[in-house]
Amino acid sequence: MAAHFSDTPAAFVHPLQFVGWETACVLTSTSFAVLRKHLYRQVLSPSLEGFPSPAVQGGKVLWVLQDILDWLETKRTFRPPTTKIAVPVAESQPVPPARGRGRPRKMAGDK
Repeated sequence: MAAHFSDTPAAFVHPLQFVGWETACVLTSTSFAVLRKHLYRQVLSPSLEGFPSPAVQGGKVLWVLQDILDWLETKRTFRPPTTKIAVPVAESQPVPPARGRGRPRKMAGDK
């Protein structure tokens, strides 16, 4: 009988989720080159200040996803209100008739 995921002991289930370069670039909205240069201290990017250090595993550069999400939360400057704000809806104004294409011609009532 095959072992199910629920049959494995908790010691074998890793609680951390690791992400690579591609996901880190998408989450930080930066290019691979900018992230790599910042990581290796070639060119320090002010937008990546305080970015978490990677966990290098066997030549692979991996970050803990929760570390990146926590860093993004600290960088966030706008916090939406927790309660909904009632916005008054303005009454719509009548839309004037659209003018036709081309040179203006005599309109009804013009002489």
